[in-house]
Amino acid sequence: MCLTPLARLLYRGAAPLFVVSANIRGAGKTKLAKLAGIITDGESGYDCLLYPDREGEMDKTVRGLVSGGSRFAILDNASKTIGGATLDSFVTSESYSAPILGKSETLRIPKVALTLCATQTTLPSWHSLRERIRDRNAA
Repeated sequence: MCLTPLARLLYRGAAPLFVVSANIRGAGKTKLAKLAGIITDGESGYDCLLYPDREGEMDKTVRGLVSGGSRFAILDNASKTIGGATLDSFVTSESYSAPILGKSETLRIPKVALTLCATQTTLPSWHSLRERIRDRNAA
């Protein structure tokens, strides 16, 4: 996660999407991702945004990051499965293409410099069941 952004300009092709997950809140997922951002771009050179809930919002987020020239971005606190058409397309291609709103043109930007990192708290399905049983027994 720390070496990819530094070596990103040395190769062509897709770069991985890094996912930092844990089964509890407060485990340090965001701190770990921010540390990689600091190593890459210094104290304030990286972007840290909330993971969008809808696909249309993900498109706007990725479009803004790519056109803004970000090198490292953290999509924090994903509340659902990480992925979707926009993110999958972005991670697996050499450039980012999206229609320009209000025009019949397409924005094409080579994504040679952006590395994405997403954070997520993943609770196994049995965890929520156990919590419900414990709450029911306490009542």
